[in-house]
Amino acid sequence: MYDVIIIGAGPAGLTAGIYTARKKLKTLILSKELSSQVKESWIVENYPGFEKISGQELVEKFFKHLKNYQVEVKLNEEVVKIKKEDKVFKVITQTGNIFEAKSIIIASGRIPRQLNIPDGIGFVGKGISYCAICDAPLYKDKIVAVVGSGNSGLEAVLLLAKYAKKVYLLDRDTKLEGDESLQEEIKKLPNVEIVFQTSVLEVLGEKRVNKLKVKKEGKETFLDVDGLFVEIGSIPSTYFAKDLLKFNNFGEIIIDRENQTSVEGIFAAGDVTDIKYKQIVIAAGEGAKAALSCYNYLQKLKLETNEKSF
Repeated sequence: MYDVIIIGAGPAGLTAGIYTARKKLKTLILSKELSSQVKESWIVENYPGFEKISGQELVEKFFKHLKNYQVEVKLNEEVVKIKKEDKVFKVITQTGNIFEAKSIIIASGRIPRQLNIPDGIGFVGKGISYCAICDAPLYKDKIVAVVGSGNSGLEAVLLLAKYAKKVYLLDRDTKLEGDESLQEEIKKLPNVEIVFQTSVLEVLGEKRVNKLKVKKEGKETFLDVDGLFVEIGSIPSTYFAKDLLKFNNFGEIIIDRENQTSVEGIFAAGDVTDIKYKQIVIAAGEGAKAALSCYNYLQKLKLETNEKSF
């Protein structure tokens, strides 16, 4: 029996683990992998203490810090269900393992939103990618398109422009979203073309993507490309708790100022929650808050148990 099980190994989950370990709580962290969301950030320039660092390096530093403490970490253990029986939580993973704990901290982050078009799934890994930092080197001297703007889209374009011969940035809107500094960098690149009021209708090709059917300013046309990188946002990774907690209209877990969810003993932190801003530094802070709130909950639970034993 663990004092707390933390679901997720991103900034929120790893920070929560550091704090629960320092409070001498028996802690288990379960996650499919180390934060894929942060690792996909090519360059992070707004985390205090690091003027410029890759997302991969940053999450590895989080993990290295965590390993200074007695925290059990099980990767490749994707959580599929949480059950509450009396005051005990049972966490079930995809491998069929069941772990028990007195409390839970959900810090599972977000997952990429899928492109809902014909053959959008069939071409994944065959020209469609959801990870620029993973696949950009494969498109050296090729033509690629990025669909979606925002910081993730802009960062993908900047990275791909270092490898690809030509990069199209396809945006449904009439202006870019995302940090001004990133927009300025992109506008200086000679091999990047920004195409506004454009949406992808279909992916075409035989064994791999070689053409996109798009709607540009209301008219259908075709675009010759070797690859399509999808950056159209993300959704909270909460499917394992969908029948247990309360969510807002965006599918985010509703929490109070102490990171308590609608179920006593379950706390949540980071991008999976309804906090307004989704930033690495904020997720880390929320992880610390959730851990401290969890500790207070367990102390209260321990006191109530002791009182009942008299």
